Formats: sequence, structure tokens, C-alpha cells
Amino acid sequence: MIATRRLLVLLALGGIPLFAAYFAPPLGSLTALWNALLAALAVIDFLRCPKPTDALAVERTTDDALSVATENDVTVRVRNLTDQPLALELRDEPPAPFALTEKRQKAFRLKPKGEETLKYLVTPPARGDFRFGDVYARITGPLGLIVRQGKLEAAKTVAVFPNIKQIGEYELNLRRTQRARMGVRRLRLTGGGREFSSLRDYTPDDEFRTIDWKATARRGKATSRTFEAERAQDVILMIDQGRLMR
Repeated sequence: MIATRRLLVLLALGGIPLFAAYFAPPLGSLTALWNALLAALAVIDFLRCPKPTDALAVERTTDDALSVATENDVTVRVRNLTDQPLALELRDEPPAPFALTEKRQKAFRLKPKGEETLKYLVTPPARGDFRFGDVYARITGPLGLIVRQGKLEAAKTVAVFPNIKQIGEYELNLRRTQRARMGVRRLRLTGGGREFSSLRDYTPDDEFRTIDWKATARRGKATSRTFEAERAQDVILMIDQGRLMR
């Protein structure tokens, strides 16, 4: 049980009659009565405040594999299992080496059978296996005099790999290339490639190596070749399964 600021302030107010008792001794008994009343109210508040382990259910959601040196989403969902509103403070325990972009704790009020979420970002500093700890919750009693604290089991080990979020970008580029090959959209990239595209008249800005001498002799005028980026090339994919790449 943890005393709230409200309870401490009320206890401090009980010292006023005690100070006044120096001038009027009968007022000293008021302090004892005040403290006894506060103690009774604190006990009632404690009994009416449910245990976090009995009143709450939590679930942490992350990617199956986190990416190193980039921000990763963490979501903690908490649900009220009771039929009474709860004043709640939730705190998650990410791995210590992780850098946090946002706060890992949040205070809110849960409606009966209601649900809330805590969201924040973590940045793993290195590859490897890391462990999230349990989730801690504090529930304030209905009278606001005491707080009950509990640990909700949510420990989880996560693996951190090289930045796998870029895979989505690679897949998008691959799909665009496949559509281009299927003829959905023909994108001709002239210039830097070495795949022949067409012939055109020679201009002074053209390099001599682009001149097609056979076409020049046949047409009787200088003719240059134009090129486009190569397509349908063989690609060799190599996967490193060494220890450093896990």
C-alpha cells in the first residue's frame, strides 16, 4: 500500500489542532481523532481498491523480429476486468539497452470492462536477443487515499536483426519491375545502360563510340545508337548465415 499525496496533505492538516493545543490544550484531542478517522478511511480505501493482478489483463504487441538502429513500435493493451472505473498508471519495462523515443508509462482512467493502450517507440542498439520485462500497474483507491501496486506477467524475449523494414521497399520495387516486364507499363530508361534501343541521326554532342558505322554507310549520313537500361538480367542471391548476420 502506498499513501497518495491527498492522504499526506490530510495528515498534515491534522497537525494544525496539535499546534493550536499549545494555546488551548483541549484541541490536542482533535488531532488524535483526525488521525484515527484518516486511518479508518485509508483502510476502507485499501479494501475497496482491487489488486492489479486481479483487476487487469495486459498484452504487449511488437514485431516478431525488431530492426536494429531504427524505431520499432511497441503497444501495450490493458483491459479492466472489473465492473468499476479504475484510476490507473501503467509502466512497461523494455530492455535496458533500448533507446526510448516516447515515455514508457501512462496514466488514465479505465471504464468498467474498458480497454486502453500505451504506445511508444524503441530503438535497439545492436543485433541479438533481448528481453522485455513485466508490466507494472498502480491503481488508486476510490477515495484517492492509497495506491495498490502490482506486477502483471508480460515478459517476452525478442530478436533484433538487421534493418528488415527495408524489405517492404525492395518488394515494392520488385513488383514494379515485374509489371514492367509483363507490359503493364513500359518504362524506357535511356542513357546509362548498354542494351540497344534505336537509331537516330548523329548530333555533335554524341560520343564517337555511339556511332553505328554500318548504319552510317548504309544511310549515307552519320547515325548514332541509343541505349536503355538492361532488363531480364540474371541475378544471384547469396544469403550469409554466419554468426554476425544471425
